[in-house]
Amino acid sequence: MATVGLSGMIPRGAPFTVPTKVQVPAEVTIQTLIIEEGEWKTEEIASCLHKEDVPWVLGITPSKETNDTIGWSRTINGQYTVASGYKLRFRDPNIAEYSDNSANKAWWKSHVEDVCRALWNCPKLHNVWKHFGFIHQFPSSLRHAPDFLMVMKGKLSKEEFIFFIGITWLIWFRRNKCIFQNKDIEDSIWIPWAMEMLELHLAFAHKDSHQKPSKDKVSWSSPPLGSFMINTDASLIDGQPGCGLGVIIRDHLGALVTAATDYIPGCLSVLVAETLAIRLALKLAATRSMQNIFIASDSQSVITALKGQTRINTDWGIIIEDCILASKNFNNLSFIFIPRKCNNVAHCLANWSRLVHVSDVWTSFLPDCAAASLKADLPLGASV
Repeated sequence: MATVGLSGMIPRGAPFTVPTKVQVPAEVTIQTLIIEEGEWKTEEIASCLHKEDVPWVLGITPSKETNDTIGWSRTINGQYTVASGYKLRFRDPNIAEYSDNSANKAWWKSHVEDVCRALWNCPKLHNVWKHFGFIHQFPSSLRHAPDFLMVMKGKLSKEEFIFFIGITWLIWFRRNKCIFQNKDIEDSIWIPWAMEMLELHLAFAHKDSHQKPSKDKVSWSSPPLGSFMINTDASLIDGQPGCGLGVIIRDHLGALVTAATDYIPGCLSVLVAETLAIRLALKLAATRSMQNIFIASDSQSVITALKGQTRINTDWGIIIEDCILASKNFNNLSFIFIPRKCNNVAHCLANWSRLVHVSDVWTSFLPDCAAASLKADLPLGASV
């Protein structure tokens, strides 16, 4: 029986500070805060935890079927990488401008490194920027990157500014290679390589910009006769409590079979929310005794995980395992990725659920916004 208390492991938003400790009754355990169906007892959570922690706890999906694991939430597969730790450190703007790492100092020959120095003003980069003809246009007194970029944008033409940004990105890439892999390339080798890379990519971009846009309409696709298409989506604002899930099941004519929304009062990540929407779809299909179904989502990462064989050691990875297990109860089931434009009805339902805080099931009508999208999705000649 796991006990409940103040924990630094609660996945609060960043940056955050651990709140004042709240005295939790000794008899309160995780099991006493979960109903038989595996959902949180919202009122009990609110009464025994700090109010700032409540939405983050409600955003955790409890599981009675799997053991707790320790994972790294900053990568897709839950495995720690140096790069992800580096990104996490620099999420705090108070330290994003500086690095006291001795390896950084040695390479950049700088006591204090800020973004402007690292990318544009470092003496080590003088020959690089001189070669490309930009150094004489650099503002000398600016230390904030947004200000520096705004000045450069005003001085350069559109094409020159794009080229300048390209070089800046390659310098950042070179810098990270040096820091993380100890690979420092001489200017005489790096400059020709950078020129070739930019010419290649900018040439393709220039070519693509002159191609005529495709006029093919991107819209919802109907399933084969005798099967059902289930669209899923989630709606949330990162770091804020409240998430809506939307699911709609349609037949081969595009007609509504059933739909559902689920409002979750907690703070969730996008991947957790999108995975929960698919789990809701599986539950809804099971209640209708459907056997031949397609489940569609506009989350490429979630669909890839559902089709893969690798275990994902994250909070949403546990839900993926639940979904894979539930999928075995159907005769024919396919998980498919679709563009957002093909997912309008599910998106409307999810957004509506988040805004009005409603969990419900529909079989004959939908909220107005979703009903309009459903009608627009119908194949030519079909009617609601």
